[in-house]
Amino acid sequence: MEKIETLNNQISNLTQETTQKDKKIEYLTEQISNLTKQLQDAEKEIQTITQENNNLNNQLEQTREEIENLPTQLNDTTQQLETAKDQINNLTQQLDEAQQTIETLNNTIKELTKPPLNTTITINPIKSSIGSITKITANIQDENGEKVTGGKAIFKINGITLKDENCNIIYAQVKDGIASINYKVQNVWIKNTTYIEAVYSGTENYTSSRTKQNGILNITKGKVTITIDPTATTAKAGQTITLRAKVLDANGDRINNDKVIFKLNGKTLKDKKGNTLYAQIINGEAILNYTIPATYSAKTYTLTAVIGGNYYQRTETNGTLTLEKKAALITPNSISTKNKKTTVKATITDETGQPLATTTKLAFKVNGKTINNANSKNVKIDLSFTTTLRPGLYELLIISGENGVYKTGKVTTVLKI
Repeated sequence: MEKIETLNNQISNLTQETTQKDKKIEYLTEQISNLTKQLQDAEKEIQTITQENNNLNNQLEQTREEIENLPTQLNDTTQQLETAKDQINNLTQQLDEAQQTIETLNNTIKELTKPPLNTTITINPIKSSIGSITKITANIQDENGEKVTGGKAIFKINGITLKDENCNIIYAQVKDGIASINYKVQNVWIKNTTYIEAVYSGTENYTSSRTKQNGILNITKGKVTITIDPTATTAKAGQTITLRAKVLDANGDRINNDKVIFKLNGKTLKDKKGNTLYAQIINGEAILNYTIPATYSAKTYTLTAVIGGNYYQRTETNGTLTLEKKAALITPNSISTKNKKTTVKATITDETGQPLATTTKLAFKVNGKTINNANSKNVKIDLSFTTTLRPGLYELLIISGENGVYKTGKVTTVLKI
């Protein structure tokens, strides 16, 4: 029994030991499981650390590249800073300009919104002569007595606006309070009733104004130059000639609305009634058709052209006119002899067929011997003389003597006795 009890005790002990070993095995198994897990975790952590290490290496490499690129980036950054500085300077300048523009606009707004200043205009006295170029000047001031700049002015004489050669109104720009134009003095300005006006247009800053002034025009007769056309330098008594004179004013322009008289050796040319002959000046030329008296002697005369009317100073010039002698023409009509009395009938005219204007001496020659003298005042010659010539044919020469107007005239015919 004891042996069985001993065996049971041993079995119990063994069972208890087995139980303890099982627990220990279970404990060890659990420890192994934990260690296995820890090992797995460690492997994962190693993998993570390895990955992190790789990442760090990559970051290190990237950082190294970035460090290597830093000088280039620094240069780029420096250029960007310079560009930014320039942009800042430009922006600053633009800002200053914008501020100046704003200030200018504000001033402009002030100028535009303020009412325009009143103005006064006056004209300077004018002293000149007809035909001369004179300066017409107006002075424009504002209500504060300051000189006006801006706008334009026009001038009028006797209410007529001054215009240029193309009939365009002449405008004078106003600067520093002055508006002026150059204009040729006209004939009508010399009248005492002549008045002048000036009209200022005004601007956004100044009102318009005008003035009308009398008695400030001091206009005298103009100077002229006069020349005689040299084409009509020779003529003959009784001939109608055309006398021409060219008349220019002080500016060298052709004048109108005046007249010229002509003189020969100081004697004014007149018509048959004794009235002075005037040549009207048209476009700078005076023309007179004049018939030279038939009794004027052939010689050189002093031809004078004179101007001196209401508008221009008396001016004269001299030329010459040479009168040539005219031919005397004798035409025998009939010659007869009866009872030793010979009658000669003929006509005598000038070269134009007109009667002689002056008495002419006649001589009759037979075979070169003068047998009679006479005077002729008419166209017809009717002369009788006694002859003692024997019957036959003779040469009869009729001579018209030379004088101050006519040349010698001769004709030869046959005298039958």
